[in-house]
Amino acid sequence: MSVILPAYNRRATIERAIRSVFEQGLENIEILVADDASTDGTAEVAARMDSRVCVLRLPENSGPASARNVALQRATGKYVAFLDSDDEWLSGKLDRQIGFLERNSRFGLCATSCKFILSDGRTIERIVKNSTDWRRVLHSSQPFHGASTTVAPRWILKTVGYQDESLRVLEDWDWCLRIAIHHPIHVIEEPLANIYENQPTNPFLTFEATRRFLKKHEKEFMRYGMLHFLCATSQHWENVARNQFFYGKNSGGCSALLRSFLLAPWRNPLLLPAIFLAFFDWVFSSRLLVRILRFRAHLSNIPALTNREN
Repeated sequence: MSVILPAYNRRATIERAIRSVFEQGLENIEILVADDASTDGTAEVAARMDSRVCVLRLPENSGPASARNVALQRATGKYVAFLDSDDEWLSGKLDRQIGFLERNSRFGLCATSCKFILSDGRTIERIVKNSTDWRRVLHSSQPFHGASTTVAPRWILKTVGYQDESLRVLEDWDWCLRIAIHHPIHVIEEPLANIYENQPTNPFLTFEATRRFLKKHEKEFMRYGMLHFLCATSQHWENVARNQFFYGKNSGGCSALLRSFLLAPWRNPLLLPAIFLAFFDWVFSSRLLVRILRFRAHLSNIPALTNREN
């Protein structure tokens, strides 16, 4: 088993992540920490923990896909598991996933449900039900946490290749979708990982990665028809809008929100009032929409998490 942890300036959390790997109790395990040019001593903290920890240092900050790919090229295990360096696994996670993949060799990926640990101390369980068509689901949403709950057989690299280094965001989502196109996916419904709330990714990176992701998978989305294509694409631009508004980028948020609405005005009836409120915020330099989104998320127990860098 090879465990891959991309890390960038995670000195404060890397030990917790690595400890949770050791607590899985597996004997034949290698831990590959791909340090993405950290400047806070992350690599040194990881290197002194245990001789089974191999630290791979990237010469410059290149993003989580590049970091994971460096580790994937060094991995020797029959299976590869991914864990972000600020998250942690719960007891028995790897045993459950390896057991499933051993019994079901045609599956290309096994993920799990998870618990979100919010910055205000709340814990929210995200229970993921298995889909009969993960390929379709992954066009517009990623219910399981692709960066910290997934395990795949290493032979999957021959089918789908490595992670897309042109995507600084959505890289794990893209990889899971590419797997789903060729192989079945299974999700263990029990939450077996803690995902810690973090700052959403830089809005420029999110915007650019979404544009690339949608362009890359345009024909794939169309496989299910024009209506599906429009709804899936609209959902992605709504996600971008949330990210832009979080960072106070009202111009970019309005643009993304309007694009989402025009693509599929019937998909979400709340988009139209949100557009008017967004333009109000833009004109008067207020943040009413962000406050409403956060309040609604709080009431709904929805973690305010978006795709993030390692």
